[in-house]
Amino acid sequence: MIKMSEEFEIRNKVAESGLINFDLSTLVPKGERKGIDLKDFLFQEMILKEKDFREKVEAINVDDYKNTYIYIYNSVDTIIPLWAYFVLTAKLTDVAKRLFSGTVRTLRLSSCTMPYRPMTSVI
Repeated sequence: MIKMSEEFEIRNKVAESGLINFDLSTLVPKGERKGIDLKDFLFQEMILKEKDFREKVEAINVDDYKNTYIYIYNSVDTIIPLWAYFVLTAKLTDVAKRLFSGTVRTLRLSSCTMPYRPMTSVI
């Protein structure tokens, strides 16, 4: 407390309030983040052919994604059927810490707002 004069003093009311300050980045789970772009599974980056898609999913080395946070996104303007996300999720659920549908930004926001549960997916 600083007294500038008899009638005026400067007080730090925040410090006196008992509020606790903490760094929000400590709430974000630690671990590697990896993205899977569905564009890489499309024919000419435009068309999803089921047989080719399933073959490419089967060829994924799951060890590359072990204990990582995975976000599945589509960077091209193509309609992707919902089952494609399910096929990828089924392949990676057992090895990933968590799966997300969306961009890395979605992953960051979801990591902060959702309780951490290992081996689950959000799609």
